[in-house]
Amino acid sequence: MISPLNARSPLRVEARSLRCAPPARDRALPSNQHAESQRHRPQLRCPDLSGPATLGERGPLVGRLNNERHTMSAPCLFPGALHQIMTVGADLDLTLIDTRDATALALKEVNATCGESIDIEDFLSRLGLPLRDEFARFMPADRVTAAVTVFRTTFLDHGLYHLTPLPGATDLADQLRDSGRRLVVITSRVPQIAHACLDAIGLPANVVVGDVTGLQKAQPMIEHQVEIYLGDHPLDLHGAQAAGVPAIGVATGTHTRDQLLAAGANWVVDSLAEVAAALM
Repeated sequence: MISPLNARSPLRVEARSLRCAPPARDRALPSNQHAESQRHRPQLRCPDLSGPATLGERGPLVGRLNNERHTMSAPCLFPGALHQIMTVGADLDLTLIDTRDATALALKEVNATCGESIDIEDFLSRLGLPLRDEFARFMPADRVTAAVTVFRTTFLDHGLYHLTPLPGATDLADQLRDSGRRLVVITSRVPQIAHACLDAIGLPANVVVGDVTGLQKAQPMIEHQVEIYLGDHPLDLHGAQAAGVPAIGVATGTHTRDQLLAAGANWVVDSLAEVAAALM
């Protein structure tokens, strides 16, 4: 059941220092159980983290990760390094949640109600960009506000039932919560819709920052001590670079692995299932 938006209590944000220690649940594992869990973890060639750090103020781990560029194709994401990260940042659309059907539904209503001719396939191919900027490609500026209102109303009233968590998203969020780590969602969606999307599919997040795109995402990453950022769009990766935060490109959107690497991803995965597996 979708929780009423006005019933949401304010999120409490707990300041946490950047620590490079495994979660308590892993440190407490008996040596024989730890060895057994590691034996079943798929192993790949992972980045060498022994070199000098270059971003001392954000911690040696982050500094070393930020100098690597790797494409991953199996559920091993530098497990020793990712295990130490306490705060993970993530984009919303096409990274955590498939919002395409919900967005298409709302766009059809805009076309029908406002008499617009938005090319829905073209719009979806650029999902993740600011809504007003995208609408301005299809209509005069004086009609944008009315279209945005219809879009958001339809999305909240009907679109939420058409959302789907992307592979690995639920496992990732649950593992972060259960191990005492934090998920910070930073998205171009306005906060009201971002919260509603997460609530609709039951995805737990500690912090949600909305209405920011590209380089605007850097400041929230710094403020909330994000140590690694997950995103499907080149603009997500540009924001992470500006914040000095290593980024994992997630190829569940409309951009290829090569495009994500070219945009600055330190690693690229086919889905969040790979990241979730590395956190186990």
